[in-house]
Amino acid sequence: MTYSRHDALEVLGRRLVSLPAVVYETRAVALGLSRGLRFGLVQHLQGAPEVYVEGALRRSTALARDVHSPRAILNAVERLIGSAAMERNKATRDLAIAQGQLRDYEARLGAGFAHAAYLHALTDLRNQLEAALSSTAQECAEASRSTVGALVERITALQAAHTLDAAPERAAPRPTATVAEAITTRIRQREQAETASQPDDEPSPGAPTTPAPLPATALEPPATPVQAPPEPWTPPQQLRLF
Repeated sequence: MTYSRHDALEVLGRRLVSLPAVVYETRAVALGLSRGLRFGLVQHLQGAPEVYVEGALRRSTALARDVHSPRAILNAVERLIGSAAMERNKATRDLAIAQGQLRDYEARLGAGFAHAAYLHALTDLRNQLEAALSSTAQECAEASRSTVGALVERITALQAAHTLDAAPERAAPRPTATVAEAITTRIRQREQAETASQPDDEPSPGAPTTPAPLPATALEPPATPVQAPPEPWTPPQQLRLF
């Protein structure tokens, strides 16, 4: 029978009441059809039950452990059906990417390395150059110098003749900060922070300090009195008795 959503809640509630609360093995219970897709409930021995929607494929989602109401089941069914198109598009994109990777792998399978001859020749010249540079005998100095020059010219010519594919450049160049710029930036930020933390009336560290003037009520230090020169010595007067 076909029910509206309001009537389906009541009928589904009576169907859930008839289900056992505890099961001894995982079991799937079909509950009905929604938009032509079968839906039901999966009961587990341990853990929360799951709501599934089944058509060509089967998708499921877990319910809350304590919420098994008819409304929660119908909401889960609607979420599964509504997100089916999004999941289908995602699966289509993933399939296209996997197929492209498979084609690239099959195209390279069994093929040799394109630069194998260049790698072998460059490795041989490098080994010869290392051997020539390691010879320290005095009698072979001139011969070693000429050999090293010839090897360097051959390596340069070989590298110029084989141009490898360059790495793709970035659309927007990333700014590269050098060590000097980083240190200068930190010093400038520290100076700005110190300037902001100092009050306006505080003298700068390099300015000479001016002594504060004495207050108006301060007494001047007493001047030392000028001492008079000593008077010349005169003998004492003698007294006469009659």
